Amino acid sequence: MEQVDQELDVIQENQILKNKVDELEELILQLRNHQDSDGSTQDLEIEQIEDNNWSYYVHAIASAKQMCLGWLSEETGLADTEDWLLADYEVPTVENEDVWCYYYEKVKGLQKHVSDKILLEARNVSFLYNVIDWNQFWTEYNKHWETETERHIAPFYSKDKRKYLFMCQYYLLLCIGLYYSDDCFQQEIGYSSEEWELYPKVFFSCAFQCLMRGRILTYPDVMSVQCLCLLRLCSPMLGGYNLQNCLLEVMCYHARLLDLDKLSASDDSIKILCWWSLVIIDWHDSDFRYSSIQLNSFSTPLPCKYALAKKINEHTYYHLFNARVALIKKRNYYNPSPSLDQLITAEAELHELEMEQASDLEQFSSSMPCSLQIKFLIKFILLYEKLTVYCKIASSLSRSEWLQKYHRRSFAHADQIVRIYLSDDTPTSYKKPWFLADMTVSAMSFLLVDAFLNEHAIYTREKAVGVARQLVAALTSFSQLMRPALRGAQVIEKLVDYLTRDASGIARDIAESSLSPVHYGGLLGSPWPELSHTFSESPSARNYRSPA
Repeated sequence: MEQVDQELDVIQENQILKNKVDELEELILQLRNHQDSDGSTQDLEIEQIEDNNWSYYVHAIASAKQMCLGWLSEETGLADTEDWLLADYEVPTVENEDVWCYYYEKVKGLQKHVSDKILLEARNVSFLYNVIDWNQFWTEYNKHWETETERHIAPFYSKDKRKYLFMCQYYLLLCIGLYYSDDCFQQEIGYSSEEWELYPKVFFSCAFQCLMRGRILTYPDVMSVQCLCLLRLCSPMLGGYNLQNCLLEVMCYHARLLDLDKLSASDDSIKILCWWSLVIIDWHDSDFRYSSIQLNSFSTPLPCKYALAKKINEHTYYHLFNARVALIKKRNYYNPSPSLDQLITAEAELHELEMEQASDLEQFSSSMPCSLQIKFLIKFILLYEKLTVYCKIASSLSRSEWLQKYHRRSFAHADQIVRIYLSDDTPTSYKKPWFLADMTVSAMSFLLVDAFLNEHAIYTREKAVGVARQLVAALTSFSQLMRPALRGAQVIEKLVDYLTRDASGIARDIAESSLSPVHYGGLLGSPWPELSHTFSESPSARNYRSPA
């Protein structure tokens, strides 16, 4: 099945290239005929530049998220795993020159009453991962503290692989508890500003070492799959996307060995949630890479929507929502060149899902602590996914038709995303999931490109730049290291600088050098190759960090 899908992708890409070649040949023929008729090419050249500007604009707005992720690689200094600590020091000292051993020493000082409080914060946002049986975890956690003489990871191997996998889960939950709690929690546990920023790194480092000591590359285990599902909430901030994608490949392989792809509705719900977490990471989180899980290659059902008596299962509802969004995306617009029919279908299915969500969320209990945050995230994600579809539709419609039907909708969704993120009414803790920064920067990229390269833009250039600068300030205001936010701030600053230098000249250069989008192996190439080199001298983590 996977080979057939790849062959179909190649056939589709070849057809796209053939169409582009035919269009270019037709353009050359028109140019020659025009030269023969009156000896002048001025009018045709102007028309060609306008057409190419529109083609470039279409490609740019459809690739907004790729701008955020693709322009800054893992080598920019913002995602170098083993430089987390050393980036803070000009000259390493004996104490910190070995990053891992330094973290071993730091974690030894963690007291149980502080650990308990941090874990409770992680449990408060359990809807974000939902792969841990908390009753079972608390039992093993308390037993660990009561019976283990060596309660934390040490430089030498001293435990069996399953114990290390439990400790990996433990440290990842501590990392999640610190990252996704409200900033006032810092005072509650008595952490200094330095400790507040340092300890998520400490916990993540220890978790990663425990994961490796759990022999995840050798022995398939549901516990290691659970670890990856927890890692999803931490890795983009600390380990980088490449680390997550590499581990995803391993876990998808092991999950199939464990038959997690062949479960039934009567099987363990945690296992079902684990499988769908992998699907969500593969289909929804991970763009610009080949998918590891193909459509129709598994039979595990979606997480159950209802609990007893047809009551909405509030604890797994957000997981189900993400799984359904991932399905819509994979079926219709995961491919870099979806058809217009696929995009129209995606638009309709997202609208249907939005209507269903509005009805379902009314049934949520107001006493449920996370209900407001779940509603917030669902609204935000739907805005972003619809914006993505609208932008992709531009490549399948004429300029006038897209401007008439979709331009105002695209602007409204992008504007609302940025406004929500910048609003004083949005709690800081709501903004902490890593994907919100990526989505907001993508929306801001659309607003900037639209303002500078679309004569029908709703924002003026000055307005767009002003909002962009507000967003940069918000993205760099987190008190803990938030790499997607810092990456996004750099992208926005570079984009503003690039566009404000000479928008008209840029448009003409684009028209002359970029007739159509470029594809590499089915994945989109950089939408602005002439801009990409400006990121090669991006500041390191120690020179570009939160001012807080």
